[in-house]
Amino acid sequence: AGLMSRYDAGAWNEQVAVVNIGHTLTSFQIFSEGKCLFYRPIFTAGQQITKDVLSITNDETIDMKQAEELKHKMTLNPTGVDVGNLTPLEALIYNISEQAVLKEFSLVRKLDITFEYLPINIKKRINRVIYTGGTSSLNGLVEYVSKNTTLPKGEVLELGARVMRE
Repeated sequence: AGLMSRYDAGAWNEQVAVVNIGHTLTSFQIFSEGKCLFYRPIFTAGQQITKDVLSITNDETIDMKQAEELKHKMTLNPTGVDVGNLTPLEALIYNISEQAVLKEFSLVRKLDITFEYLPINIKKRINRVIYTGGTSSLNGLVEYVSKNTTLPKGEVLELGARVMRE
């Protein structure tokens, strides 16, 4: 609630879903007039996407740090990509991007399930979805979530510099 009043005072009067995608935990919260109406921890976050990137590449020469770097180069909403002119690294990134978030128990799927099971009286009044946390800044993630789930279109609220884990 304090987050919204400091960074977006207009959100105070709306019913807003806040999705904080951190390194090891994603939290899904719904606020209305400064009160938290719903909270669900989702134990899938940026670290799991990194592990998925590592397993998808299936390359024993790539370590977690390199997989983390690949994750931040991914794009989940590519436009105008000429796959015939990609470098080998760009082709790898292009191929792993959707696979990393489409897994059966992926973060995107868990967000969709969480939203689907909200009581209808709460769900229908959600005006906005605000994404925070380092993983929310992955290129195209917010657009991908709104396109492939029942969540309303969201926006990323940048709060500070991203921390790279080793």
